[in-house]
Amino acid sequence: MKAVLIDDNEEFHWTFQKALEMETERADFPIDLTCRSSLEDIGWEEADDIDLFFIDIELGGVSGIDLAMGLQKRSPGKEIVFVSAYDQYIQKSMLARPRFFVCKVNLEKDLRDVVMFLKRQWQQRHASVKVIWKGGGTEIYPQRILWCESQGHYVDIYLDDGRKAVLRTGLRQLAALFSDFHYLRIHNRRIVNLEYVRRFEGSQVVLKDGTALGVSRNCQREVDKGIREWFESLYRQS
Repeated sequence: MKAVLIDDNEEFHWTFQKALEMETERADFPIDLTCRSSLEDIGWEEADDIDLFFIDIELGGVSGIDLAMGLQKRSPGKEIVFVSAYDQYIQKSMLARPRFFVCKVNLEKDLRDVVMFLKRQWQQRHASVKVIWKGGGTEIYPQRILWCESQGHYVDIYLDDGRKAVLRTGLRQLAALFSDFHYLRIHNRRIVNLEYVRRFEGSQVVLKDGTALGVSRNCQREVDKGIREWFESLYRQS
């Protein structure tokens, strides 16, 4: 996993890097970290190759929260962890929907929680399930899927790299295989991976890449409840 710390206090870079190295070694989960004073020091080409952003909330005259929201708008799906010495920013930081909030005075403990969560998430992301049908079968990776839509005896699967795959299976069978992952039915022909959901508005679920998916009237109440519970669970991790 590639990560960057964006913090204008360059003296803190060394402290953070050593603390992160200790926790990643403890968890046996390597994270390749670079440290920068601002997003401009990275450049968008390098930023596109980074999985995880540790962002200080006070960056001189720049708000780390605004920076994170702009980053997510340009590159949906990036993992954000806010870092600050002031825990009064926790509630405001939720506007950017970070994975965690790391308090500098609790650096080692908070980083331990972050690293263990990321390790579990990484393992889950690379976990596969086997889809079997008469005369064949294939392995698929549920955490690489944004959403699925039934088309008769087939299911269209939309992947996080922009590709689409087609499987000869039923949506109900596929949803059962994905039961250990974070999927939600939004239509009798459609399920969505909550990891990629940005919001629910009106009769649509909007994904982080801007894709808008219609929600059936019969599912709207459960979708609203499911998405609210999902985001609340993310906030409790922060």
